[in-house]
Amino acid sequence: MARWHSLWLTPVLAPEIEQELNIERLMSVARQQPIAATAHAGVSLALAAAVEAPVGPWGLLALGGFQIMAALQLKVWLQHRRKPRPLQVSDATIGRIILWTAVLGLMWGVFTAHLLTVSSHRDCALLGVVIVGMAASGSTMLTAIPAAGMIFVAFVIAPIVTVSIVMGLHADIMGTRSDIVFGMFLAATGVFIAIAGCYNYLGFLNILRLRLRMAQLAEEAGAAIQAKTRFLANMGHELRTPLNAIIGFGEMISGEMKGTIGNRDYVEFADAIVHSAQNLTSVIDDIFDLSRIHSSSDKPSDSDVAVATLIDHALVTMRPQFMKANIGLETNIEPNLPVVRVNANRIHQVLIGLLSNAIKFSGLNGKVSLEACFVRDDYNVGPSQIMFRVTDHGPGIPPAELREILRPFVWTREAEHNQVPGTGLKLPLADQIIRAHGGTLHIASIEGQGTVVTVTLPPERIVGYQSPGVVGSRGITAAGAAHQE
Repeated sequence: MARWHSLWLTPVLAPEIEQELNIERLMSVARQQPIAATAHAGVSLALAAAVEAPVGPWGLLALGGFQIMAALQLKVWLQHRRKPRPLQVSDATIGRIILWTAVLGLMWGVFTAHLLTVSSHRDCALLGVVIVGMAASGSTMLTAIPAAGMIFVAFVIAPIVTVSIVMGLHADIMGTRSDIVFGMFLAATGVFIAIAGCYNYLGFLNILRLRLRMAQLAEEAGAAIQAKTRFLANMGHELRTPLNAIIGFGEMISGEMKGTIGNRDYVEFADAIVHSAQNLTSVIDDIFDLSRIHSSSDKPSDSDVAVATLIDHALVTMRPQFMKANIGLETNIEPNLPVVRVNANRIHQVLIGLLSNAIKFSGLNGKVSLEACFVRDDYNVGPSQIMFRVTDHGPGIPPAELREILRPFVWTREAEHNQVPGTGLKLPLADQIIRAHGGTLHIASIEGQGTVVTVTLPPERIVGYQSPGVVGSRGITAAGAAHQE
């Protein structure tokens, strides 16, 4: 691919990077077209009005040309400004941009050279300052295409230098010393502008490289996440299969399904095997679920389910754990809670995880409370949300650790000190599930007093209402008896 428009500045790049570079060049120039058009039209008129001598027919012709060119620039910009970013840009397109800038540069050079021939020394100084500014601003706007910037500067400066030195303005054919100095000043300015444009372009190129590298790294990270998800899915299956066998045979031995066991210690051993295998299965499930949610590969189907049903199923599931830990559960469930469209298994998983965490940190003979009700925002306006709140009276979480608690595999200092079992995945998993449902999960804790976890589901999840009185306030006592309050 020919890259003559980049001169010697662009190293050999991969075709896709070269194409991305061309697109960025085009977009960079296109974004500045309104400014350029306004400058060409406005500065040329102001310059013609500022000089004392009349501009003459050639000057008027040039002024008309600037207005026409500015109008064309604005027209092209208006036609393309709402179009999507192009997928590719050919070298021919970049070449046409360079040709356009060459024509504009030559027009400015000839127009200014013409004004120099009819202007006083004071006006010549004014023209020099203005034209240097135009060359500098034009070169800056064309930083993305160094060849265009250099050609613009050269075509602006060359006619002026020629008139200053060769024509001599107000002196001999070779010009006066001041004219020569003026011409050298313009030439040196053009060189400095070109050099500055080169350095700006190199910076532009480095930024583009970094952006492409970041995009490549993001793509590689996405591929790695997908690979990890597939690996965990396979490993989850491979690990669950033997664990299911261990649990199944352990339960058969513990239940003495094939006959009594002479030594009762073996029954306890079988119970320990089943319990450990179940804990390991729970850990594997949590890791697998969190990985699937993080990778967006989890696409569960929603169904309509009553909030009261979700709560009842969670209480039934958790009752043995409350009884085993000798922990009391108090519930305050608002009557007439609605039917919601959610993934029932996932919301069940959230409630189980929050209650399980509360049990772990409540200690023996502790107390946990579960609340479910309608809530509105702080100003009591807007549609109602569904709120679940689980409160424990454990050691609480220090403020410094509270900010990190929703990160996977993070344990509190209290959990590490007391060797509380678990992987640190229940809260992060619950947070991800609730976020996927458009809700929020908030944790408030006072060290030494306990922790409150509040979950809300948005109004959009409400699809209807059930018959009143399905569920009310109920509790599970420390002795394990359920009673209706």
